[in-house]
Amino acid sequence: MKPRSLLLLVFLAGSAGSCRTILGIDEPERKAGQAGGSAGDGGEDSTGAAGGSGGGSKTGGTGGRSETGGAGGSSGGSKTGGTGGRSETGGTSVGSGEGGSSGEGGLSGEAGAGGASCTGERMHLLLWTLHLGQSDYVTLKNPTDCQIDLEGLEVLFDDREDAFPPDAGPLALDCTVRLPEAMLPPGGSIRVHEDARPGDIAALANAIAGCDRDVPFNPQRGGVTYLCNEACSADTVIDVIAHQGYDSSYGAPPELRFGVTFLVPLSGIGDESQDLMRYRRRSTQSTRPNFTGSDWKLQVRTLYADFETGLTAQIRGLDVDWGTIEGEPADITTTATTSAVGNVSLQITHTGIDGISTTLTQSLATLSSPLDISYFGRVDTAESSAGYFDLVQPPFSTLQVSFEPTGLGAERENGQRTETPFETHTWYQIELRDIDYDLRRFDLYVDRRLLARGVPFWSNALGVQELRLYSVSSGSTAYFDAIELWQ
Repeated sequence: MKPRSLLLLVFLAGSAGSCRTILGIDEPERKAGQAGGSAGDGGEDSTGAAGGSGGGSKTGGTGGRSETGGAGGSSGGSKTGGTGGRSETGGTSVGSGEGGSSGEGGLSGEAGAGGASCTGERMHLLLWTLHLGQSDYVTLKNPTDCQIDLEGLEVLFDDREDAFPPDAGPLALDCTVRLPEAMLPPGGSIRVHEDARPGDIAALANAIAGCDRDVPFNPQRGGVTYLCNEACSADTVIDVIAHQGYDSSYGAPPELRFGVTFLVPLSGIGDESQDLMRYRRRSTQSTRPNFTGSDWKLQVRTLYADFETGLTAQIRGLDVDWGTIEGEPADITTTATTSAVGNVSLQITHTGIDGISTTLTQSLATLSSPLDISYFGRVDTAESSAGYFDLVQPPFSTLQVSFEPTGLGAERENGQRTETPFETHTWYQIELRDIDYDLRRFDLYVDRRLLARGVPFWSNALGVQELRLYSVSSGSTAYFDAIELWQ
């Protein structure tokens, strides 16, 4: 494990058009400098000229106004990064400012902004996951390089209403949700959730028809989920998932509507496995109106640790003790003082000198490398390096997330970080979604909002074999809760 450096640069791994601003670290604010270069004129050219470099100036160059937008100029050591071209499809930010210093009262700099946001076609949206648990949700994915406006889209959860006897009275079981105003960033995903957390779309709060039994799906019964551009019809259906239930009478999905077909409905989830499995897209081979189950897989939650019963994790449903690796002294215990889920969390208090503390470790060698990871983290001191969530293929880290004096985020091999500010004594949900071991990158979410797309691995590892939890700064206290790895 390489030594930690507290002077880290911020790296924004998002694509052009991302609206998220990531603050840089502080260094003395430039009061004067060479002016940034002006934008080139796009003219009739299909790509505008790149903006000039800002040098030591306050603001970097701006890209040309053109069809695709010029690249934003690099601002060097300036306060603000260059801005991408204003265009239909958006330019690309070449470099980001390093920012002013708070050490002498200066202001933090901003990362260079991408091109003016383009708006993608809604018909490119995808249904990405379907979770049939105690609380149901469906995930929408934007696979394009432009943001997509979700307002007015509808999600129809079509259940087997005929499974309920007429003498039970009128029952509008099918549930239609109209999405509120929201922009889904390039490469981003969002959940339409029965029990929404911040960052989700609340299904029931935005229901416009039915939903007499909340989001109605049950593993017993078959169902169909439709994503539609406004009210569902043959012309507006964007994507469809049909799933099979296990009941002998009502297990088949309801008859498909709106002229679509779905070859081989998804199956495999039962009452006992409904929170341990979900359906996840793996390809996009089929096209509307003819959809197929071969685009989907059954995703399994291979590890879960909520620490309610002590220092154990459930691996494929079996309780497995955590191991330890000796380091600087640390108190590692479960606590009911604070928790993100349930009543108990894991607490690691570093009691030695600065350096990697005694580490809690869990072997993943018998599992396939996870495609999606979620956990909750919290620290109680701001100026510390703590709460390390480290996925390792020994001897190298593959994916590493931590709380640092500069922010909460992911480490890169070159010492740069993708991060966001955080508050102490506050729980954050951190997610690594759509992990790609071939391209060695992942999408980083904090509190279910996309922070950065395509964040590179810390090493060239093609998988992970071990999970490690620890801290580095003496006197720091970190907490972990509800760790989930999905294969």
